[in-house]
This record gives sequence, structure tokens and C-alpha cells, in this order.
Amino acid sequence: MLIPSILKGNDMPKHLAIDATNVRLWATKNTIDLKEAAKKSIEKISDLMDLQLKKDIPILTMQLSTKNEEEVNALKKFFRELAENEKIHEKKVRVLVLGDWYGAEQELVDAIKLVLDKTKNYDQYFLNFCVKYTGQEEILTAVKLLLKKVQAAKTTTDSITLEVLKENLPSSYFIPPELIIVNGGLYTGLLLWDAPGAMIYCTDKYWLDFERRDFDKAIDFFNRKIDVQEE
Repeated sequence: MLIPSILKGNDMPKHLAIDATNVRLWATKNTIDLKEAAKKSIEKISDLMDLQLKKDIPILTMQLSTKNEEEVNALKKFFRELAENEKIHEKKVRVLVLGDWYGAEQELVDAIKLVLDKTKNYDQYFLNFCVKYTGQEEILTAVKLLLKKVQAAKTTTDSITLEVLKENLPSSYFIPPELIIVNGGLYTGLLLWDAPGAMIYCTDKYWLDFERRDFDKAIDFFNRKIDVQEE
């Protein structure tokens, strides 16, 4: 399991996850061109990345939307630029990607592979992106992997425990989230297996309406809950 070598920001969650999807719904609701909405989403993702470093949040996970060509094109450019981002290299941020992204179009796959390779030796911070991802599919992937191990006589059904299943999840390499921010009022299954141990902050705002003050409210919610638990 990967854990940053420096855990800072005592008032911050060590692992924050946020739903950054529903870009198309926001564009439709606000009668804004989808290409412009996709561009705005990338800008907000970049802002949140800066907040991760500014607030010393060791692990940040973002679920991204790839439901249309405009969003995919924006992500191609984003990942290519992220591979050369000076702050990413200065702060030793390792980028990891969950989901069925290897089944995406080749340009996007190549862009993701580039940033994964460029940051593979870093361990100060972790920046996880969920691309073509669902929490149910992640669990199904682990189940299929365990079935293959049983068929190959590498394990037995009686040996499969909750802990073993967790170890076979694609997300097993990082600690569970302490706070999940759900935008749009609907939980989409982000990090579904580990969600029961996380605090979940729900807002009716879409991702593209989510602002710095909303982030601060979520962190305040997190700290108030921590204080109650410690009493």
C-alpha cells in the first residue's frame, strides 16, 4: 500500500475523494457549449490540484467524466500537459489512474501512460484519477481476479476474506478515503468498497458550481465530525 512519505496538514483528510463528473448535465442546465464546459472542468481540476499541495493533502482522488468527445479531448490535452507540469515534478506528485481507461481511444491512453511513467518514482503526494470508472466495476474486477486465482489453484474460496478482496482491488495501493465529496446530490459509487469508512459530504451543487468556499465547508464538516468522534 502506497502512503506518502510526509503526512502533513493535520486538519485535512489524508485522503480526499471528490466527484468531478456531470459536466454535460451542467452545460445543458446552463445552456453553455459543452466544449467550454469541458475546458472549465479542467481548470477546476487544476485548481483542486493546487489546493491539494497548498493544504498538504497527501492523497487526492478525482472521478472524471468521459461521456462525450469534448471531455475526452480536454483530458487528452490535460494529461499531456500534466506529464510536463513543473509543480508536479517539484512536489514529487505521483499520478495514478483507476478504471477501464486502457479501453479508451489511443490518444487518451497514450497521454495517461506518459504521465504515469513520468511520475512513477514519486511518493510525496498521490493524485489519483478515475477514468471510465465505476465502483461496482472495480469490485467486479477484484472478484474476477480472485476467481482466476482459485482456478489456477493459487488460493481457495475459503481463503477469500474481506481483507483479501480489498488487496485485489485496483485501488488497494492507497489508504481508504477519509472524506468523499459528492456533488450533484447523487453518490456515483466513487471508491465504493472503502466508502463505508469515510465521511461523506453531500452538496446539491454540480462539480462546475463547486467553489473554494464549498471546499472549506466540506473540510469544516470533516473536522467537526472528527471532533465529535474524539470526545
